[in-house]
Formats: sequence, C-alpha cells, structure tokens
Amino acid sequence: MPPVKLDQLNLNLLRTLDVLLHSLDLNLTAERLLVTRSSVSHSLRQLRDHLSDPLVVRGAQGAQLTPFAEALRGPLRAHLAGLERLLNAERAFDPARSTRRFSLISLDAFHFHLYPAVLRRLAALGAPLRLRQVSGCADPLPLALAGGHDFYVGPRSALPAELENEELLVFDFVVVAHHEHLRARAPGALERGALTEEEYLALRHAVVMCPNSGPSLIDQRLDALSVARDVLIETDSFSSLVHLLPTARCAYAAPRTLVAPLLALSDQLAAVELPPSLNGAVRISLVWHRAKAADPGVAWMRDLLLGEARALWAGPQVR
Repeated sequence: MPPVKLDQLNLNLLRTLDVLLHSLDLNLTAERLLVTRSSVSHSLRQLRDHLSDPLVVRGAQGAQLTPFAEALRGPLRAHLAGLERLLNAERAFDPARSTRRFSLISLDAFHFHLYPAVLRRLAALGAPLRLRQVSGCADPLPLALAGGHDFYVGPRSALPAELENEELLVFDFVVVAHHEHLRARAPGALERGALTEEEYLALRHAVVMCPNSGPSLIDQRLDALSVARDVLIETDSFSSLVHLLPTARCAYAAPRTLVAPLLALSDQLAAVELPPSLNGAVRISLVWHRAKAADPGVAWMRDLLLGEARALWAGPQVR
C-alpha cells in the first residue's frame, strides 16, 4: 500500500469515513451527515482510491469492514474527537454572532413549553442561532450524538459511558379523552375524577412513541399484569395527536405538564387521573456525547436548555 499523504485528504472525507465505519450503511451515513446518499458514495470512492483499500465490502452477513478499516474504526473516532477538542480549546462562544444550528432529538411535545421558552430567550439575547428538532433517528443514540445531532431530550435509561446527562423534568401521567368516550366506556370516572384499571383498559387509546427509547412506563406496568390496551392511534408526532384528540373517541395518557394545553384545545376534552397501579414518575433528561462536552457552543446551549427547563418546572410535576 503506498503511503497516504494528508494533503490529499480533506477533513470531510475523514468525517464521512468515521460515520460509515460505525454505521456500515450509506443511507444512515447520509442521514447523519445531512447529505445525499450519492454524496456519500462519491466520498467512499475517493477514500478507496486514497487509502488503496475497499474499506466496506459485502459479506454473507451483509456489509462488513475490511481488516484495515476495522483497525481504523476506533482510533479514527478518537483522533477526530481530539482534533475537535483542540480546535475548540479556550475559544469563546458568542451566541450574539454565531449562526450555528443545534440539532435536538426529541418528541415535538416540547414545542408546547420548552422550545418556545428557549426561542424567546434566544430572541431576547439577539442570538441568530437556529434549532432543528427531529422526532427520531435510525442510528443508535451514541452514534447520533457523536455526529450530526447535539442533544437528545427524552426518558432517561441506562446510558453508555460515552453519554452524559442532566435531568430536565419529572412527571407522571393524566388521562385526557373526549368526555363522550369517557362516559360511554368508563361511567362514573368523570364524576370521580379518576379511572380504575378496568375502566382504563375499557378505553381505546392514542399512543405517542418516544424516539430512541423502549416501552413506556405504562406499557411496562401493563405487561407486568399480562394485559394490553386497545390502541387506536400510534404516532411519533405529538402535533398530529393534538389535531385528532378533540374529535377522536380515544384516550391519551398525557404527561401532567401537557394537560392544561390539551384541555385548552376543546371543551369536549376532559382529564381524569390514571390508576395509581399504572402510573409513576418518568424522568426526562438532556443527553449529549462526552466527546462534545468541551465544545463551547454545546456547553452554552446545554446550560440554556437546563436553565429554561428549571424555570418552567420548579420541582417534579407529579400528583
């Protein structure tokens, strides 16, 4: 293999190589780098020429790395992260001048409270920063946060060592439904202001799936009882549910923080307490990759998000 000269490579090629070595998929690499698949294919051809190695080949189990590429995989990511830390060391971040775009993986439910508060804060500071919210991504969370996304906002679970987090919010659930559905399926619940287990299971349900997380707390409780709820609508978009809920005959177990905004949509909606056996506290965290912790921009936006969340929710939002 002829020696590789760095003046023949640009940093974007190495960044593409890093993502590709971990994803083994041109489409996922393109999604993560926010480029087209053809652009990734072109970069791979250049890399193969420069490095005199096919890097990714088709095997019996699908795409796999060559021995040379496998040897590069870990060290390349570590060196790129080190280079990023070096370039950002001791460099101030000026939000009043930066036009940087921060990407957050989260449910769009945060459009109702956290993100408007953040945007008002940015406007007050005169900061030309931009936010991008995506409801999910195909990559595993560590891979997503090491690349094109800066933060994940969602339920905290066991996190890999390369991810760091701070708690944003603690809430439990309240059932919001069309009052006619409640009267038909759970007579007396409106008057009591609460549901029994049997009444909850008699309802039809709308479910919002949280990106990059496992089964919800309620589904875990139901699984433990060996029962399941009758799901009418399943979506990863809270915004679509907002349009459906006032007319659909179904129930939504809403975070307590969202009950007031939901009830304001229509006088046909009502709220009742979830059975205690199915309820519980959910902890929402802000998560970022350790490799980006020294990035002044990431640190500044992290502190802004945490500050606005704590201003909105002074303590756990539970009954």
